[in-house]
Amino acid sequence: MIVGAGKKLEKIRTVLSNDVNDIYICKNILDKNDTGFYTLVRIHNTNVIKEVLEAIYKNNKDYESNNLPKSLFCDIFVEVDTLNILIKYFEPRKLFLYLKSYMTTDYDQHVIIKNFLYQCLALDVDYRILNLILDKNNINLNEDLSVFFNGFLDFSKFDKSADEKLCVQKCCDLINDILVSNEELTEKSQVKSINLFIKKKRNNAYKKMIDLYNDFKIKETKYKKNKESIFENIKSYFLEISQDKLKKIIFSIGLVLIILALIILVCDLFRLDLPFKKYQGMNTIGTVNMGER
Repeated sequence: MIVGAGKKLEKIRTVLSNDVNDIYICKNILDKNDTGFYTLVRIHNTNVIKEVLEAIYKNNKDYESNNLPKSLFCDIFVEVDTLNILIKYFEPRKLFLYLKSYMTTDYDQHVIIKNFLYQCLALDVDYRILNLILDKNNINLNEDLSVFFNGFLDFSKFDKSADEKLCVQKCCDLINDILVSNEELTEKSQVKSINLFIKKKRNNAYKKMIDLYNDFKIKETKYKKNKESIFENIKSYFLEISQDKLKKIIFSIGLVLIILALIILVCDLFRLDLPFKKYQGMNTIGTVNMGER
């Protein structure tokens, strides 16, 4: 049991254990309303602790929780000679395991890469921390192609000299791995951002994270998904109808009217008399008998 940051953390699973740090999945049993899980990184190497604190607080020495990069860390607390870093836990969906299922067009490639780069910038962490995050095992993919990072940060690999240039290079390598995972798709790509990236990477033109992101920041409306077959379009249309009650009712009424119209058309073609079509006429108008028709 580990107590700190207003929480009582119970270890659920050990992710990693080495000479520098341990990583656990924990649950806060102090608050019943806190139903989520946390990743707890416990650093017990004093030399690394000092360097990590400087990196987390970006060298400002103001070691307070309100100065934490909230997009990644929940809290930090010290227990004896151990630095504890608390990060919100999300169930892993490793990007490189799900690419084959969700990256089916060059448009998907563009969106996934753009979302990955956006998350790198949104973290707003020191490059020494970002360098640890930029690992295939830390990058995850949602069904909507959004990207998220988990908190499995192994500080035994902490590089105090890591800078923006190194992080840009690692991002380029990861993007290249995404593209290589489906070479046929990449070779046929008509998306300008992807072709631009390939050319600029070949010339080692990327030096800044923001420049890399800007090349993929182009409006998505400029890119269209590859044309789907007519059967796939029909399947998508009926799937959409099945998930919307109002559309289902409207569709059913329309279908009945279409069937009725077809029946009338067929009857006209074959000169069939139908009860609802046949004009019965009138036998009497006022006091005058019109006779049988």
